[in-house]
Amino acid sequence: MWGYVDTTAHVILNPAYDECYPFSDGMGRCLNYGKSFGATSSWSFVDKKGNVFDIEKCVEATDFSDGFAEIKILGRWGYIDKTGEIAIKPAFKITSAFSQGLAAVKKSGGKNAKWGYIDKSGEYVIEPEFNGAMGFSEGLAQVTLEEKWGYIDKTGKMVIEPTIGYAEKFSDDRAAVLYRKKWGFIDKSGEIVIEPQFKLVEPFKDGLAKVSYRYEGKTEWGYINKSGEFVWQTKQIESE
Repeated sequence: MWGYVDTTAHVILNPAYDECYPFSDGMGRCLNYGKSFGATSSWSFVDKKGNVFDIEKCVEATDFSDGFAEIKILGRWGYIDKTGEIAIKPAFKITSAFSQGLAAVKKSGGKNAKWGYIDKSGEYVIEPEFNGAMGFSEGLAQVTLEEKWGYIDKTGKMVIEPTIGYAEKFSDDRAAVLYRKKWGFIDKSGEIVIEPQFKLVEPFKDGLAKVSYRYEGKTEWGYINKSGEFVWQTKQIESE
């Protein structure tokens, strides 16, 4: 059975659960299987003081993010706050984590159902109109229209037109984008600042991003700066 201890080995929660997940946003998430996993499973959350909040009738739950966690009750998704109270009633077919005060949600699962964004009161602040939607980061979120990705701001205004094959969230003022199976980076104006040339990339952090590339038939790795220049790499590419 699983529980929690703090960094001094003090027991926060006695081992009594079939699964416990790492703390997120100050809260731990625990599962008891019950007699039948899924049908009789029960979810609980615990804070760093050891206070436990059992979520009645909840069959699925996610980690806390931006003060809220997603819960599934009677086939619909909603949100709880850190007191364990239902903050947004389960009314959605699909939800996502809150980030920067907003969450992408989908009311139904039909073919023509669209994604929109709600605030922490559960009200739509960006009406459902997108085929796909991701969380906000640095004030922008990726959305899809006609199978292409672009970015909106928190008012719902399209600030980078949906012309991208696939797009990641902004980090350190750069976002990874996929064109013709190659990754590059754009800035917040939508301009390509690092040409698509990499096999794989990771987000920028503290001015550097990890990237992979092919050289002499092998996959190599390195770190680039925000100008796209290598600052370190496993195999130096010789200039022609």
